[in-house]
Amino acid sequence: MSTGEQPETLAEEMSSSLLPLKRSEETFNGLVTGFKFSASWGDICPHDGQTAV
Repeated sequence: MSTGEQPETLAEEMSSSLLPLKRSEETFNGLVTGFKFSASWGDICPHDGQTAV
């Protein structure tokens, strides 16, 4: 990130250049469990056309 660049701008630039990942609810839940995501994050497996954040 360059000096003075806002994080929102960088995130917007990245999201426009990233390809969607093929996933299933099973692999998403494995990721959540494997990386020990906090329950307070309220993670939900995205549906087709949605993005996991």
